[in-house]
Amino acid sequence: MKLRLFYVPNNKAIVAKVKEKFYQLPICTPIEKPIELMPCQPFVEKESTSKPYEINNTQCYEWVNDLSVNAPNNNDIERIYIRAGKPQMILRVNYSKNGNDKDVLTVSGNLPIYVLNGVAKLLTMTFID
Repeated sequence: MKLRLFYVPNNKAIVAKVKEKFYQLPICTPIEKPIELMPCQPFVEKESTSKPYEINNTQCYEWVNDLSVNAPNNNDIERIYIRAGKPQMILRVNYSKNGNDKDVLTVSGNLPIYVLNGVAKLLTMTFID
C-alpha cells in the first residue's frame, strides 16, 4: 500500500492518496480526486512533528515497514523513514508510549503541522482491501 502527498493549487491544500482514494488532511475524510494535482515537495524550512496518534492495529506497523526507506544519514539507523511520494518527500516516524502505556506514533518532516498530523492519522487507520 502506497502513500502519496499532492499539492492542490486551486485551494492551496495538501491531500493524501492511499489505494486510489484521496483524503483531505488533517481530518482524513475521503474526497473526490482534485482536478489539478502536483506532487508535494518539502517546503517548510523548519522540521515539525505531529501530535501522537494511538496505534490500534498491527496493519500500521506493516504499512510503515512497507513504506520505509534507508536513512538519509547513515549515522541515523535507529529511526524509521518513509517515502510519501517523490524521492525528496521523506518523513520520519517515531514510535513511543503514551501516559496509558499504549503504543503511539508521530511523524516529522518539513511540511506544515496539519499535513504531518494527517499523515500520522492515516498511518494509524485501518484500510480494508
